[in-house]
Amino acid sequence: MSDLTIVAVVTVHEGTEDEMRGVLASLVTPSRKDEGNLRYEFYADEADPRRFVFVERWTDSTAHFRHDQQSEHITTFTSNHGHKLEKVDLYRIQEIG
Repeated sequence: MSDLTIVAVVTVHEGTEDEMRGVLASLVTPSRKDEGNLRYEFYADEADPRRFVFVERWTDSTAHFRHDQQSEHITTFTSNHGHKLEKVDLYRIQEIG
């Protein structure tokens, strides 16, 4: 089975940009410690202060599922801050060259 690469594009509600930048950044360190994580990077979109991007690489789909659906830091984030997200787009991408 090959690695799984995810690009998650998160758009937050207007007026929450500064708060959510810090909250989303706080997910990086614990996510990097999740079993099966190979890469976890966090970016801010220069053109839109409400848009943030995570680039993630996992050993497989199961590792990503555990992170996304079962890890304490993500479930706590969703409970406490999920309502501040306007949109989340997840892309499963595959390296071609």
